[in-house]
Amino acid sequence: MEITSQKVKELREKTGAGMMDCKNALVEAGGEEEKAIEILRKRGLSRVEKRAGREAKEGLVDAVIVDGGRKGVLVEVNSETDFVARTDEFHNLVVAVRNQVADGSAVATVEELLSRPLIDNPAQTLNDQVTATGSKLGENVVVRRFCMLNIEPGKHGLVEKYIHTGSKLGVIVAIETGAEAANREEVHTLGRDVAMQIAAGSPMVPVAVNREDVSAEMVDREKDIYRAQIEAEGKQRPPEVVEKIITGKLAKFFGEATLLEQPSVKYPDRTIADLVKETAAKVGSEVAIYRFCRFKIGE
Repeated sequence: MEITSQKVKELREKTGAGMMDCKNALVEAGGEEEKAIEILRKRGLSRVEKRAGREAKEGLVDAVIVDGGRKGVLVEVNSETDFVARTDEFHNLVVAVRNQVADGSAVATVEELLSRPLIDNPAQTLNDQVTATGSKLGENVVVRRFCMLNIEPGKHGLVEKYIHTGSKLGVIVAIETGAEAANREEVHTLGRDVAMQIAAGSPMVPVAVNREDVSAEMVDREKDIYRAQIEAEGKQRPPEVVEKIITGKLAKFFGEATLLEQPSVKYPDRTIADLVKETAAKVGSEVAIYRFCRFKIGE
């Protein structure tokens, strides 16, 4: 079987081995790429395994809105250094990952996403592209996570995004509305403001949209912490007083940890719930923040 220069180049991109080593491995493998990769690995000439052991703490976050604003995708892809994260090759990979999530059928895990054929080249998987990019750049490249938000069929609304300068932090947020309000500029503005609020994490990164969405486990954990703090003060208090103090502390926690109760970073005299109500009044329709996702490199 003829070993073309293109086959040698493709193997080199996937393994990082030298051109002659790749050619010799292909000859020995009878032109079968997978067998050639195995040969290179056995000889210790493939850099893939060596890179995989190195920690990837840098990278980029990116987002895209599709389907007429009804679907949003947020992805995080990691590299070892910020220098590599700034290259065109790495950026192109991030865009490919983002588009693969947005354009393909729903996937639940990163592993499942990586195993899917590329949309523009079904002969290869996304994992092949990730491996080839890592080989070319000489670093461990990892698709860390992704999030996709949809406006459910039969409902109306939009998804907005915010990517902070430097592409190290990103947010997507889904807002449900009435049919007539879905494309109103006031709703888009609210979506962008809310996405920036979540990105800012002030006074903290919200753990849920509202109180009802906070898990019972988290509420119980907070109560245990407050009870331990009260006991540590060494003061004897009646049980009803202790419970009253815990209730007050929990209310403060909800005010900081739930998105709707947070004071707006843009309009500090109003909460996010206030902004939602104001937008609803302007567009003459119900408006509700449905879900959000926030990714930050290093978190």
